Amino acid sequence: MARLEGVSPTFWLHILSASYGPSENTEQMMLSLTRDVTSLLKAWIKVQQLREDQGSHLCGAETRKRKKDVTVWIPISGLVKGMKRSQISVLGDGTKSMNEVFGDPCPGISKRLKVSYILTDASISPESSNKQISIQSRAASAEVHHATFAEHEAVVLRRRSRKTEHIINSPESTRSKIQSFASALTAETLEIALPLFMPFLGLNDRVQCRLVCNVWRDIIEDWGVATTIDSSDPSFPTFTRPFFRGILSHSHSGLHSLFLSGFCVIDKTDFHPSIPHLRSLRTLDISHCRELDDSTLQLLATHCHTTLQVLYMKGVRKITDDGLLAICQACHHLRVVDASSNMEITDRSGVAIGQNLGMLEAIYMRDNYKITNATIESITNNCKQLSQLSLWGCIGITKLNESTQMSSWTKSHLAVLNLWGCHNLQDNVANTFMGMKNLRTLVVSECFRLSDDFVQSVCKWVPGLQHFHLRYCKMLSDVSIYAISRVMQSMYSLDLSFCTKPSARAIADLLEERADTLFELRLLHCHQLNILGTPDRNRGEETMGMASALILKSLRSTSATNCLCVLDARHCTGQQRQNRRNASAEPSRSSFSSLMADMSFEEKSPAFFTRAVRWDAAVESSLEEHFSLV
Repeated sequence: MARLEGVSPTFWLHILSASYGPSENTEQMMLSLTRDVTSLLKAWIKVQQLREDQGSHLCGAETRKRKKDVTVWIPISGLVKGMKRSQISVLGDGTKSMNEVFGDPCPGISKRLKVSYILTDASISPESSNKQISIQSRAASAEVHHATFAEHEAVVLRRRSRKTEHIINSPESTRSKIQSFASALTAETLEIALPLFMPFLGLNDRVQCRLVCNVWRDIIEDWGVATTIDSSDPSFPTFTRPFFRGILSHSHSGLHSLFLSGFCVIDKTDFHPSIPHLRSLRTLDISHCRELDDSTLQLLATHCHTTLQVLYMKGVRKITDDGLLAICQACHHLRVVDASSNMEITDRSGVAIGQNLGMLEAIYMRDNYKITNATIESITNNCKQLSQLSLWGCIGITKLNESTQMSSWTKSHLAVLNLWGCHNLQDNVANTFMGMKNLRTLVVSECFRLSDDFVQSVCKWVPGLQHFHLRYCKMLSDVSIYAISRVMQSMYSLDLSFCTKPSARAIADLLEERADTLFELRLLHCHQLNILGTPDRNRGEETMGMASALILKSLRSTSATNCLCVLDARHCTGQQRQNRRNASAEPSRSSFSSLMADMSFEEKSPAFFTRAVRWDAAVESSLEEHFSLV
């Protein structure tokens, strides 16, 4: 591997796999909406390391000149701001959104990032006359780490010390192995030892540490039993109200993140008494906790306003403008707010968001049908750090701040814009995108009034768009597909589900033109495309559809450079909904599936095909160049 000039790495990092998708544990949802982001994560880490080691003024030309090695091992320098590194902060301690880096694979759904990685000592040389043997030997001698991070949570990759591994992996019982380890320490080192491996201990281990000695009990009480409490954590076999009250009362001082999404049985009496003591709380998710209300937000505004940065309150129907106003007027450090499905929210609190939360980076306001253009103008004019704006289902919106001119700061920062279901938007809304040089994800699904003129304007103003969601935009034709194929040279994922006008030839042309970047194409319920083929009753065998033949031809002709790793062709039977011939016959997929298998695709579910990401050195170099400019 090419070393960074003047840098002596302490670690070598190997990202084995990384996936970003729904946190809900539904098998079908996880299967179809989870995105493989291994290459994206590697490219991002490489650029961050160059910035750390050589300054923050890295430009695209410099990145391109370096011809970075695409090997899986990444050198990690041992010093950060002059201090020895103990962990790797991947997304800037949570200041960079996962949706900005990876795109949003499932808008409107809570997501998690899962990473498997290896960290080895720099003392194990990366150079070898036989590189493959060197890589295998390093992998064999290192422990594989698995980590999961909630959306907007800081992504920190840690490495256990050998002493910590011995404590955690010992076959003895938790309490006995901790006591055995503590008994070997002197009185002077007891106070030093626990903080060293505390970050690697689970909840149960921390509880047991309290029983070892008075010194450790005092440390645990000062740190708190848990820094993160997650009601969906599988390590909690039964997450009940009494259990929640108990663990919360012993975690007041050190609790940073509290995830209670879907914990519907929680009552105000379970949570409110602890709020005044949560002096370190940074992230709170109370989504769908139906018994909480404005009084909860008012307590948070009074006691947690100096630390609270991320607040999810999706679907808490008892919250009104009064509660949200209290938050806006006190919690000025908020970076992320999710106020989706809170039907009682109006422009009164919506305008206050823009007037008070100047540090806001992401705002989600799905299905708040009472807000209007006034809320959007306030937010886009005043929230100058805004990088994500979700207005899914806000049907009262007819434009995006065209009259008052959206802040140039907002335009320059905005990376993710979700307008799903804003039915009243017209083609001219695309003119608002002029100047949005960093816009990477655009969602306009179910915006029925948008036509080919809209897509052509988007291609003109935002040619660098990477993720385009056009589901249910039924006025789009081949004109839009050809425009995307010719202009959007960084298109990574495209959702055309339920678009019934694009032809098979246009789709095949898209696969050829964008073969070097397009890794995800969704054609769910595009009934006009005969991809699956239908049974021929006379011949007793499958008749290959024209769409499938053209798609296979495109994939084969570009096999050396083709990056496609997800193809969703479910229900692409070549039969319109209103007039299906042989509707009772189940389409045969044997021929198309076997031919896709020849190109390393696996049929995860009927007509849903995936394979490993196939980005080559040129694409990864392009990714790193893009990230260097972010």
